[in-house]
Amino acid sequence: MRDLDILVTAGDPSAATERLLAFEQVEEVLAHGPTRSTVRLRSGLQVDLRVVGEESYGAALCYFTGSKAHSVAVRRLAQRAGLKLNEYGVFRDDERLGGRSEREVYRLVGLPYIEPELRENRGEVDAAVQRRLPHLLAQRDLRGDLRVHSSVGDERGLRGLAVAAFERGHEYVAVADRTPAAGGLSPTRLRE
Repeated sequence: MRDLDILVTAGDPSAATERLLAFEQVEEVLAHGPTRSTVRLRSGLQVDLRVVGEESYGAALCYFTGSKAHSVAVRRLAQRAGLKLNEYGVFRDDERLGGRSEREVYRLVGLPYIEPELRENRGEVDAAVQRRLPHLLAQRDLRGDLRVHSSVGDERGLRGLAVAAFERGHEYVAVADRTPAAGGLSPTRLRE
């Protein structure tokens, strides 16, 4: 990881940036202003903090997630519709039309919501225009777990694994345990 970008809203933007500067792990302040600061932590990680108003939060999320090419493609669509899109919102001339949420931004430029995982300019904008975005897997789509170790279970052991799988609505759980020498169940414990 090269850096960590943090996007926040705050009633007092300066207080938010000052809070970052006061973090005990900060080794060096690289830049500091009322709405943005950049520091390097003792670990070497660079942290960039950006503070925007609530009315711009969704637009800023769209702007800062995904690839630059994705952002350019979406901005071009906005321009074709006579709009201006940036990290502060969606505008027609000087009138702010929206920007509070990502969904609002995409809707205003004529697109369905594009999940952050897809924002790479690899066909997702065209797919969104055609209303053919892929369905991303979510927790609710999982039907089971594979290659779980018995050590993952609670004090109930394998029964605990089975109960946890059932509670999640899973149809199966496959235990691929370690050898007894590596901390897995012995044949006797496995039969029990």
